[in-house]
Amino acid sequence: MAQKDYSKLADDIIENVGGKENVNTVIHCITRLRFYLNDEKKANTEKISSLDGVAGAVYNEALGQYQVVIGPAVTDVYDEVITKLGDEVVDEEATNAAVAATGGANLKSLSRLGMAFSSVSIINWHDYRINDSSHWAISGIWYFEGFFDPIYVQFRMDKHRLNYLHNY
Repeated sequence: MAQKDYSKLADDIIENVGGKENVNTVIHCITRLRFYLNDEKKANTEKISSLDGVAGAVYNEALGQYQVVIGPAVTDVYDEVITKLGDEVVDEEATNAAVAATGGANLKSLSRLGMAFSSVSIINWHDYRINDSSHWAISGIWYFEGFFDPIYVQFRMDKHRLNYLHNY
């Protein structure tokens, strides 16, 4: 499958955040481009929000970030924006913190839950005749994951969010 070209979208976003000279730093989380702008008043939120491929835009005063909501394609758009702006606007550490704070670190946990659920579903759907202790062991794993993973995910989110906000 061919990768979509985000060059035009990146150009339009850069233009409407006030141009290259208005961008101090760009990072991303799992759904948003996060711009640290020299002057947030230069950003045209209405125009950015109307772009095809953008779900919205907002200035987050608490974080001092102008955020452009992209969705799942955010890393592709980010790469294109960085190609156009240059490496001087990159803050890899802040990007990693933002991804972790917004749930990127929890994908392993969610995939474990999915695997446990899939195993139990396949066994039940095909009505495999495995001994009861094996079935109960696999079901137990699923129930354990299903019960404790939301707690674990929330703990991880809170831990990363506190660290992220403390640093910024």
